Amino acid sequence: MKNSIGAKIFGLAIFLLCLTLVLSAFLLWQVHSLNSELDVMAKKTIPLTEALADVNEASFLRRVAFECQRRALVSSPRDEALFKRSSEDFEAQTKQVNAELERARKLLGERFDSEVDLEDLGRIVAMVEEIGRTYPLSTERAREIIRLVEAGKAGDAVEMQAALDDDLTNLLAVRMELRKISSERVEREGERAPARYRRIFALTLAATFSLVLLGLVVARLVTLRLTSPVRSLIAGVHTVEAGDLSVLLPVTETDEIGALTASFNRFIAELRGKAELQRTFGKYVDPRVLEQMVLKPAHPDQITGRTEMSMSFGDLVGFSQLSERLTPSALVRLLNRHFTLQAEAVQGERGVVDKFIGDAIMAFWGPPFTTAQAHAELACRSALAQVAAVRRLRDELPELTGLRRDAPVVDMRVGVSTGDVVLGNLGSEKTRSFTVMGDAVNLGSRLEGTNRVYGTWILVSETTAALAGPGFCFREVDVLTVKGKKEPARIFELVGLAGEVPADRQERLARFAEGLAAYRAQRWEEAESLFALCGDDAPSAVFLERTRLLRADPPRADWDGVWHLKEK
Repeated sequence: MKNSIGAKIFGLAIFLLCLTLVLSAFLLWQVHSLNSELDVMAKKTIPLTEALADVNEASFLRRVAFECQRRALVSSPRDEALFKRSSEDFEAQTKQVNAELERARKLLGERFDSEVDLEDLGRIVAMVEEIGRTYPLSTERAREIIRLVEAGKAGDAVEMQAALDDDLTNLLAVRMELRKISSERVEREGERAPARYRRIFALTLAATFSLVLLGLVVARLVTLRLTSPVRSLIAGVHTVEAGDLSVLLPVTETDEIGALTASFNRFIAELRGKAELQRTFGKYVDPRVLEQMVLKPAHPDQITGRTEMSMSFGDLVGFSQLSERLTPSALVRLLNRHFTLQAEAVQGERGVVDKFIGDAIMAFWGPPFTTAQAHAELACRSALAQVAAVRRLRDELPELTGLRRDAPVVDMRVGVSTGDVVLGNLGSEKTRSFTVMGDAVNLGSRLEGTNRVYGTWILVSETTAALAGPGFCFREVDVLTVKGKKEPARIFELVGLAGEVPADRQERLARFAEGLAAYRAQRWEEAESLFALCGDDAPSAVFLERTRLLRADPPRADWDGVWHLKEK
């Protein structure tokens, strides 16, 4: 694309980069200049000042050594040791003076790159040369004075001492002036560096601010050019979020924004098609199945694989009797209301309605519709809600059916099981159904029918009861093998929510548990007595009858307590 956003942004970046390079070059030049001044100060000015200071120090020590020589010669008796030591010190300090003068001359002979304070440098050079000429003469006079004193010519030594004093006085004045000039020079250069630093800092701030301001102006112009179509696109997105899928944006740019706008228009067209599909088929397929597995772009043969889920089967009790007395329209009206209440109970607990089978309903819970930890609990809550929904339906029967008197009593049996199943699009090449298959599905269906045997309304598998958590009241009903299965299954009745079961009911449940333990231990008289104390409890009545039969015809010694059902 000639006018692509990348090209525009790249051009802006190149422009800002060039400005940054110019600024960086200018600042580097300023820093280099400051560094040069500091380098001159560190390598030339300060060493020169130190050399001149060393000349002063050596001159003072040399004068002290000379005075010690004279004192040693005139003392009585003559102090030879002091004379020798002071003579050596005098010569050593003379060499030190000459060495520091030579060091100063060498430094002064080098070029000072900054070319500042040339007048001071000229004066320093002249003074150093003057000191260099005067010191050899003073040195010779000092040595001559010592020789005269040694030769006993005190008068001549005194006259020469006066000339030496004049020389030393002049040298001292020159050295003091030299020290003053060099110190002032160091001080000025020491003040110049911070001033130069402050100037560079101010220039840096000014240049940076100017660069940022210029960059903002240019960026603003480019941004206005780019954001106008983006704002139009955002407005279109907000319109779609509000539920209006009729929006169509004009494509005014030839860059990526224009391409994005065209893609947006195509996307909205696809959304309109999917929305229409969802409105059409959402009444036939659970909305979450339609959304997760049908409307999402995926391979039609996609199978989510084996996963642990919970299934429930609910069947309407008394429907056959009722349907015989209803007209077809009333029957349809009743079923629609029944399934509406049942679907609300299932979907209210995040379940997926798999299918309606006659007057029965099949539902399941588990990933990706619920978390892997909550499906058993949600299935149990839904089972309680489904039973409650049928009781609500019972109150509406007169209006739904037109039967004012002798309306049959309807109720709900629910079976819930948990286990590994296969979830996915299953069926033929031309006709498929998104459903679950597996042994746990068959067990759930069998548990729904097993309610008829024990007179219960909700039976769940052992796995379901274990995973549902402490929020429910369960009672173990039996260990049995259902038709079509060889392995025994431990089944539980879902009595209600924990804390909502009446105390008298809990007492009957406790007696039933004791009676079940006695029954399995083949203590028939004790079991019969405990089951009889449970009153009108339906499972207790079943076991009371079963205990009497086994008491009359005891099982084998290796009896394991498993009951074998021969009907579905």
